Amino acid sequence: MIATLLIDLDNTLIGNDMEDFIQDRKRSIIHLTTLSTEDWSRSTRHSLFGPTTLAEVVNIATEHDLIHLAQMRSALGGKGD
Repeated sequence: MIATLLIDLDNTLIGNDMEDFIQDRKRSIIHLTTLSTEDWSRSTRHSLFGPTTLAEVVNIATEHDLIHLAQMRSALGGKGD
């Protein structure tokens, strides 16, 4: 698994960090699946993007996570697929 391959700049294994990330995302997905259509379209204000909806905030967060996962894959030379 990719978590066992990741090493930070101090040469320490950061596998637990990846496992924590995965578990946090699983919990988020479970919670998000309980939301209604009204919840997803609810208005909010993002500190950088201004007025938005929950659906847009979740999309932004998902894209952000995907960027970091791609960076990790690239740092591993494509390993961990």
